[in-house]
Amino acid sequence: MSEIVGEDIFAVQAVVDMYNQGNPNKIGKNCYDAVKRKTSDLQEAAAKLFVAEDTIKSWNRKGGHFRCPKLENIIAVCKYTNTEIRKILN
Repeated sequence: MSEIVGEDIFAVQAVVDMYNQGNPNKIGKNCYDAVKRKTSDLQEAAAKLFVAEDTIKSWNRKGGHFRCPKLENIIAVCKYTNTEIRKILN
């Protein structure tokens, strides 16, 4: 987490708060979009992010098959795609 937000404990808390108060569908879509901008090969992205390809696909869905990314997955997406975490969580 410190690689993404730095060592400031208040910045870490702000990210946790943004995640907890955020719209799960929007956060999932932002993660999916960031991955798709990085690569069209979701299988490759899944291997780098240590998640299933179906998990990445679910971030772009609504309804019963939607899975909101866990905070650790969001951090991995940010590192993989070089995206600022606040852009994913907003």
